[in-house]
Amino acid sequence: FHCNQGEDAALAVMCAKTVEFRFCEVCKRNHDQGRKHIFTKTHKNNLASLLGRFCKKANAARKLLKKPSVLEGELEPGLTLWCYCCQEEVRKHASDGLISVEWGGMLEHMVSYEHHK
Repeated sequence: FHCNQGEDAALAVMCAKTVEFRFCEVCKRNHDQGRKHIFTKTHKNNLASLLGRFCKKANAARKLLKKPSVLEGELEPGLTLWCYCCQEEVRKHASDGLISVEWGGMLEHMVSYEHHK
C-alpha cells in the first residue's frame, strides 16, 4: 500500500471542511448555518409563532394575579405546559389535592429561580 502526499493533503482539506450541525429547538430541525440561523426568515417566523402562543398562556395567567381563582379539588390533574426558556414541563395549576389555584403552577414557575437562570 502506497500513499502519496497529494492524497494526504486532500484528506486534510476534507477533514478541515467538516460542517458542524446544530439542532434548533425553535425550528425543530438540524442546520449547518451556525449563529446565522437565528437571523433567517424561517427562524424569525417560527419564533414569533412560538412566542405568540406562549404569550396567550402568560396573559391568561396574568389576569388571575388580581383575582386568583381558587377551586375545590384538583383542577385538571397532570396537565403541564412547556417552558421554552427552561426546556422543561411545568404544572399548569398549583394544587395540594384539596384545593387548586388556576394557573398557579405556571405563575410559581415564572417567578422561580430555576426559570431565571
